[in-house]
Amino acid sequence: MIPQAGVAIGNVIGSNVFNLLGIIGVTAIIVPLPVTPHLLNFDVWVLLASALMFVPLVFLRKPVGKTIGALLTLGYVSYLVFS
Repeated sequence: MIPQAGVAIGNVIGSNVFNLLGIIGVTAIIVPLPVTPHLLNFDVWVLLASALMFVPLVFLRKPVGKTIGALLTLGYVSYLVFS
């Protein structure tokens, strides 16, 4: 694996964890945040599926080509359409 790839993956994961726990946590202490049923019934499952989809991409350590990139983009567009 290219050394910069590990740093990039760590940066993305660390940023997401900080945003979820730090920023949203502090905001919820100041102002209660409502959670819609749509978030719990749809978005959480999409988030879980996308996270599980990236596990093989990270551990196989193969470059993401045009086909996988196109599939990931199609998945994101599908999510935007259905949400």
